[in-house]
Amino acid sequence: MQRIDRLRERLPRLNVRHFLVSHLPHIRYLTGYAGDEGHLIVSSDRAIFLCDFRFRDQAGLEISQCEIVTHPENIFAVLPKLGLKGAVGVEADHLSAAALDGLRKTLPDCAFVMTNLVVEAIASVKEPEEIEHIRQAIAISERAFSEVLDLVTEGVTERDLAIELSYRQMKYGAEKDAFDLIIASGPRGALPHGCTTDKRIESGELIVFDWGCRKHGYPSDITRMVVIGAMTDRQKRIYQIVRDAQQMALDAVKEGVEVAELDRIARDYITRRGFGAEFGHPLGHGLGLDVHSFPRVSQQTNYKLPADTVMTIEPGIYIPGWGGVRIEEDVRVTSNGADILTTLPREIIEIG
Repeated sequence: MQRIDRLRERLPRLNVRHFLVSHLPHIRYLTGYAGDEGHLIVSSDRAIFLCDFRFRDQAGLEISQCEIVTHPENIFAVLPKLGLKGAVGVEADHLSAAALDGLRKTLPDCAFVMTNLVVEAIASVKEPEEIEHIRQAIAISERAFSEVLDLVTEGVTERDLAIELSYRQMKYGAEKDAFDLIIASGPRGALPHGCTTDKRIESGELIVFDWGCRKHGYPSDITRMVVIGAMTDRQKRIYQIVRDAQQMALDAVKEGVEVAELDRIARDYITRRGFGAEFGHPLGHGLGLDVHSFPRVSQQTNYKLPADTVMTIEPGIYIPGWGGVRIEEDVRVTSNGADILTTLPREIIEIG
């Protein structure tokens, strides 16, 4: 079944006649369109893609299942001509208040229904081609990282390493970085998403490498730990706690398991070891055209994992003034357990 058809068959359950897709990664998932502007309307009997003149030809090349309608500046100029009536589902997480106000003024005969996680739920189960794209992105990222390790020396800056890592990902076939690469050393490792800076790396500091790239739009997302010199006893102890917690969660991954249970397993173990307050983010997230996609692997998510979901498992401990430890794997869910797509060793990497 075509992806648009999978969305179309959900319309009766949503009690809507039409569905407006405004989130570009969702439009790419449903149609293959990779441009920077556009909207998609899916109805029971038609699908309409709307874009401005800049993307008309690109849409014609990349989209085969939709009527293509261009507009001079924004969709409000052409929406009244489409004959839409009745209830229209919209993506509440991806539609601004201003856009919703414009829709209501432009389409007075339509009622707009806020929806959540409609396309996300469809896209969370990956097709074989999607999984292969993620594997390719992982292979590129791992190759690039293995080379950059040779450049990790005392005095090099975090930014220098990030630039080299990004360059090598492009060199080996990536379209672009999957996100702003994170290289955080020493006390800065306590920032789970600390931006890369001009800080110079010192001997003995833990270094968090969180990086990834895109291939055919699909991302890798990996975290590994590096240290220049020998680890201290405290570093070893905290690293082992994180690794053990991750392994316990990985061992529990399988089709049908609740994501909240995976988070609980890792979090309870870290808490028993005295660091529960230092693990403040969810255990992981789905991985798709959005790097952080559905499902959110947290205790607040009541969702049983279908087979072929791809997600991250990434527990961490973050201690202000000291640093942080995080290890992250990309995982495919199967009926028999976790198919771990990342292949780098999980031991901490000691340089020199």
